[in-house]
Amino acid sequence: MKKPVRDYSLISHKDEVQEATERQIEAGLYAVGIAMQRNVGMKAPVDTGRLAASITFATKKHKGRADRSYYDKKKAAKKNNLLQSDDYKKLAEPEKHTVVVGTNVEYAAVKEFDNGQFSHYIRRGVQQHLDEYRRIFTVNLSEIE
Repeated sequence: MKKPVRDYSLISHKDEVQEATERQIEAGLYAVGIAMQRNVGMKAPVDTGRLAASITFATKKHKGRADRSYYDKKKAAKKNNLLQSDDYKKLAEPEKHTVVVGTNVEYAAVKEFDNGQFSHYIRRGVQQHLDEYRRIFTVNLSEIE
């Protein structure tokens, strides 16, 4: 008895899987960036709120927006410490699969490294919440469609 000949064809979904994975990685990085921006902003020294309000983040595909909720317009106006439009521009171009958090306010580095109460606010805002960032990223990756 002769066995019937069957034709088989294999269909690769490799490209679709790679695209879906990249979308989820980017979504996860964006979510981590939002959390980093919040955590660093909360650790930043606040007088007028200009520094805390200028904290932002970026990924390869997305730029975050600075959070103005920290900013005290009346107090800043008295000190001639107004937010400038360039306070919201991202200075770095992040590499693929990277989140960059920071600010371009001119005195940010002094406050980061001054050995005072609020020193290392960027470092602390990132390092003290690594478990939160891992969880956020893991949840986003588990949602691959």
